[in-house]
Amino acid sequence: MAFEPRTWVARDAQYKSRWEITPTDSTNIYTLARSEGNIITPGDIVSAENMNDLETRIKNGVDAAGSQFTVLGHYDTLSALQTAHATGNAGDAYFVGASTPYSVYLWDTVSSAWINVGEIAGPVGPAGADGTDGAAATVTVGSVITGTAGSSATVTNAGTTSAAVFNFSIPQGNKGDTGDTGETGPQGPAGADGTSFTILGLYATLTDLQTAHPTGNEGDAYAIGTAESNTIYNWDVDTSAWVNIGNLQGPQGVAGTAATITVGTVTTGAAGSSAEVTNSGTTSAAVFNFAIPQGAQGIQGETGPAGESGIYPELTTGTELQPNTKYDFGEVTSLTLTLATPTSSESNEYLFCFKSGATATTLSLPAGVKWVNSSAPTIKTDKSYVVSILYANSEYLAAAGEF
Repeated sequence: MAFEPRTWVARDAQYKSRWEITPTDSTNIYTLARSEGNIITPGDIVSAENMNDLETRIKNGVDAAGSQFTVLGHYDTLSALQTAHATGNAGDAYFVGASTPYSVYLWDTVSSAWINVGEIAGPVGPAGADGTDGAAATVTVGSVITGTAGSSATVTNAGTTSAAVFNFSIPQGNKGDTGDTGETGPQGPAGADGTSFTILGLYATLTDLQTAHPTGNEGDAYAIGTAESNTIYNWDVDTSAWVNIGNLQGPQGVAGTAATITVGTVTTGAAGSSAEVTNSGTTSAAVFNFAIPQGAQGIQGETGPAGESGIYPELTTGTELQPNTKYDFGEVTSLTLTLATPTSSESNEYLFCFKSGATATTLSLPAGVKWVNSSAPTIKTDKSYVVSILYANSEYLAAAGEF
C-alpha cells in the first residue's frame, strides 16, 4: 500500500506554559503538573504509540513504492522520455532503449526525476509457428519526366510499400557540340491558308492609329506612313495590340508586256454629279471612259467667237494647273506642277499630258496627291502619258495612262 500521510494537530490551551509546583514529603522535591486553564484544542501527544504508528506507515509507503509501478510506454532515449514527460506521478514507469533488454525508468517523487531502476528481460520464449505467405509485392513505373540540366535525379513512390508506383525525374544533359548538317529532307505538304485581314485606312504614325483605335478585331489592319511608303499594322487578338507585319510590297516580278491606254467615251453627266473615270478595258489594255458633269447653267452671255472642239479648254504653258482645264506640255525632261485652288463646283479635274523622250521625264506633283493603288507610275522613255487628278471629299486622287 502507498504511504498515507497523517495530519498532526498542535495543542492549544488558555495558559500553555503554566505549571503548578506542589511540595512532596521529601525535602527539596516537588511535583510539577500542567496548569493550562481552559483546553482549547487537545492536539496530538508525542508518544511511543504515535511515533510507532508513523514509522509503520512510512515503511509501508516505501515498500509499496519500491515494488509497484506501471510501465506506460517506450522511448528510444532518456532525452525523448524527458521531452515527452517532464514530470510524472508515483508508480509511473517507461521502457528506454533502442533494443531489448530495455532499461526501466521510474518517476522518483523525492528527487522529481526519472531514475533508472534496471533492466527487465524475461527468458527467451519458444519459436512461433511459421506464418502464411503474404501477397507478392508489385512494382509499376509511373511517370518519367525530364528535369532541368544540372538537377539531381529523383525516384519517388506514389504507391504503397506492397504496390509501389515509381515516378522518375531524370535531369537533362548539358548541350552537346553541334552535329554535322543533315541531308535536306523532302518538301512537306502545303500549309493551311493564313488568316486574312482587311486594310481599313491610313494613318501617319502608329500613335495616331492607337489613339483613333485603341482596340480592334481579328482581321483589322491599317497602313502607317504615306500613300507611297507605308507599313501594315494588324490587330493581334493574343497580345491585344497593333503588330507590325511589314509592308505589302512583294518581290520584283518579271518584265511584263507594255500596257496600253486608250481614251474611250467622253460623256457629259448631269449638273452637280461627280466626275468619273472608268476602265472598260483591262489592266494591260486600259480604255478610260470619262463622265464629266455639266456645270450649272449660268447667265446668258454674249455670243463669242467659235472655239476649238474639246471637253476642256486646252493650254500648253504654266505650271499651276487650273481645275477643269486640259494641259498639253509636249515632250519634256522634267515637269514640276502645282494645283490651283478647287472651285466651289462639286467637279474639279486637273488634266494634263506630256511626252517622255530619250530621257525619261521626271514628274513632280504636290505632296497631297495620292496615286491610285498607292503607287506612282514609272515614267519610261519614248512614251506619252495622260494624267487625271480628281478632287473629291477633300482629297486629290491621280491616275495615269501610258500610250
